[in-house]
Amino acid sequence: MMEISEPYIIGHLSWSARLRFTLGLAISLALFGSIGMNVLRPWDPLGAISLLLVDSKAALMLRLVGMLIACGILSTIIMSARLPFFGVFSACVGVAWPIIKTAGMDYLMVRLQVGKEFENAQILWAYLAFETILWSIVLFILLAVVLVIEDWLNKSIESEKSLQEQPRIKTIFAKENIFNGIVSTISTAIFGTIFIAILAASQSKGQIVFAVFAGMLLAGMISEQISPTNHPVWQVLAVPIVALIAYGYTWLHPDRPPGFEAVLHIAPNNLARVLPIEYIFIGAAGAVMGVWYSYRLRHSKDYE
Repeated sequence: MMEISEPYIIGHLSWSARLRFTLGLAISLALFGSIGMNVLRPWDPLGAISLLLVDSKAALMLRLVGMLIACGILSTIIMSARLPFFGVFSACVGVAWPIIKTAGMDYLMVRLQVGKEFENAQILWAYLAFETILWSIVLFILLAVVLVIEDWLNKSIESEKSLQEQPRIKTIFAKENIFNGIVSTISTAIFGTIFIAILAASQSKGQIVFAVFAGMLLAGMISEQISPTNHPVWQVLAVPIVALIAYGYTWLHPDRPPGFEAVLHIAPNNLARVLPIEYIFIGAAGAVMGVWYSYRLRHSKDYE
């Protein structure tokens, strides 16, 4: 079996690779913009996507897993595994469509706190931490499937001719510096928490989505520069940690800002403005892209 080369640079794609990149994203957006909206749409069309608002949590998770796996496999095959975790990125971008089209944390806080489910606001954050774990399981299934497909595609290469357009990636199954990976995961979680806390300073849904994506992009890029890795999986693993830090801290400090104690839709802090599904899937897309840009910063001279 031939040796698999290092990842190539996101800023130096050939035109055919750019077309495949666009096609992969288009397929995910088309699927989630049609079928996915029916899978994830809350009972209230203007409501928020949360497992706390559905009766059959397992059924919703299974349907979403199927959608994500379909998008992840198709996108990975379209790119021929030339870009690490493109399948994960594409699937998460697809999920972003129904997320952006629906309500955010302010809706969920009002809906739950005026109901009978929660007698006090503090327990809400414990439930959201548990929901984060459930969405993380869905994400990890997607990661595992895409990693297997990437490895299969790399092992199926039989001739140098298939590498003329762009070199293939070195997957997580190849030799990896585990210590660097762990350091990168921890640093991504730290930087991601800081950046999201700074950027998520608005009640606007668009600003919240941007804060999560940009915060994890910057965190993934910086952490990969600090501790180089061969694959974005290490940075993506930090995404659930950021969400658990956010809800854990809010559970310990549930008081709202002075003057807003009785306002149900005001979150206690900026980190608490983000829904679990937004943290997991928007954050994962940002982390993957951050690693791609880190590769570009490190290796761009090789392409000049």
